[in-house]
Amino acid sequence: MFNGREIGASAKDHIIPRSIAPELDSALFNSVEGGTQSVDSWFRSVLLQRLALDFGSIDGQKCEEAAKQFASDFEWLLKVMPTWKSASKLKGLTPELWALQMMFQATIDPSSVKASEASRAKGLLTSPLFSVMEPVFTSNVAGMEYMTGLTDLMQRGANDEIADKRFGLAEQAFNDPNMFGIALLGRGVVTSEISIENSAGIVSADIMVFSLLSDALHQVVEANGMWSVVRAEERSQDVQNVVEKVSQTLGCIDIVLAWFAAGLLKEGMTALQKTRGDFDESYDSTEEVVLVL
Repeated sequence: MFNGREIGASAKDHIIPRSIAPELDSALFNSVEGGTQSVDSWFRSVLLQRLALDFGSIDGQKCEEAAKQFASDFEWLLKVMPTWKSASKLKGLTPELWALQMMFQATIDPSSVKASEASRAKGLLTSPLFSVMEPVFTSNVAGMEYMTGLTDLMQRGANDEIADKRFGLAEQAFNDPNMFGIALLGRGVVTSEISIENSAGIVSADIMVFSLLSDALHQVVEANGMWSVVRAEERSQDVQNVVEKVSQTLGCIDIVLAWFAAGLLKEGMTALQKTRGDFDESYDSTEEVVLVL
């Protein structure tokens, strides 16, 4: 069977050379379980040996460049390994490969890694399974930089509290008892009536609705730019709730203004009919007006 140094010596650009993947798969598939070391444990050992050797040769100024190659390699391995004949013997290795891929991804594109993913990945990388990498992660220049990428994503920012207060202003605007909203009235599957609460404020402009929406969205954008990655992920559902309320508010405005315009048009049509002398009190032009709108 292959050993770590053989794979390392033949892999100039990749953690596992693409050319030997089929042969490696066959060797893993035909290996006999029950020895001193399981198949996934052996493969883990090979990968980590190779990785430790590579880390030792990385120029400190080229850590990010190397991380791109590592991230690509582990992404490929995670994609191709489930298709191997030996896949069932390597299932236990998948979370660890994912953790390594997240570590390199956090270095090259931190915005693509969630704080929860960084925390989970670091937990795996600092577990006994990666004990062989512990000296590399704590004393090697590249190893320390890559682990720092994960750690940074897990840090809370000094501005988190300020950002929370800004976001609170946006939430407060929609909790105002004078704010309008939609209430669906009626029974059964089909709603028979839509009630707009505080709808008069839209037409009378007692509520500066567009100014309110603009201010609320501004506060959300400001808060999102100030939050640490950890806090932004924690507040993601709250942000979604505010966005839904903005959408609902715009829907309210659309409905109220449409019916207000319909009422004005109906009055105009009624006045025109009276002027022409063909006004019919039993005729209701509401449906016609709605169709026009």
